[in-house]
Amino acid sequence: MNTWKGSATALAMHVVLLMGCPSQVTGPDAPPTTPSHAVVMSLEIEEMLDLDAQLDSLMTALQQQPENVNLMEQVAQLYVRQGWHDGAIGPLARALQLEPTRRRLWVRLDGALAQSGIPNITDGELEERAARFVEAIEMWGMGC
Repeated sequence: MNTWKGSATALAMHVVLLMGCPSQVTGPDAPPTTPSHAVVMSLEIEEMLDLDAQLDSLMTALQQQPENVNLMEQVAQLYVRQGWHDGAIGPLARALQLEPTRRRLWVRLDGALAQSGIPNITDGELEERAARFVEAIEMWGMGC
């Protein structure tokens, strides 16, 4: 125990010698405190990690239930909330392949297309987007 106390004391002395004594602050006053760039970046990183976890959860669930239209709609909503309207097109296109009579999906697809700046899309393009989304589900978690 004495060795630990001695080591801690020595470390503290080295820090004071290297960094200076914190009680002897010199120089101009610190600027007024506002949310610093580091704090904002930290919040953004936390939000991105949360977003990543949500997307990972949905995509993993879709691997287990590849025809779950509700999960696809949730993926699309996640993309739309982030302003990634173009990304929402694939999950919506795949959901519509499975349930073409679900009106809400068509409304969401129309909104995503409009926000993406795509005035018209062909059936072939929708099929291609749906196929890419299916491929993304299959590849999820494989480091791709």
